[in-house]
Amino acid sequence: MNILIYFVKKLNPQQGGTERVASNIAFALRERGHNVYCTHKIEDEEDYGFESFLMPSKEGNCKQNIDFISNLISRLNIDIIINESG
Repeated sequence: MNILIYFVKKLNPQQGGTERVASNIAFALRERGHNVYCTHKIEDEEDYGFESFLMPSKEGNCKQNIDFISNLISRLNIDIIINESG
């Protein structure tokens, strides 16, 4: 299964409650054989262990981001999106 996790920042397992839980979930899913990808709005050069994609705009539901996510879903054959950003 191909899973995309949406969060404002990259999933850093060393920060915050929601961020740490989402990272733990992502690692657990990957250990069970799933492909896990992340997308985020805030740029971060660190590698936290997941293939991550920076969205084109820091705005929420703008056309650029919607098109970007739509293309990503098609290209990666995403089955499930986990929205950790509300």
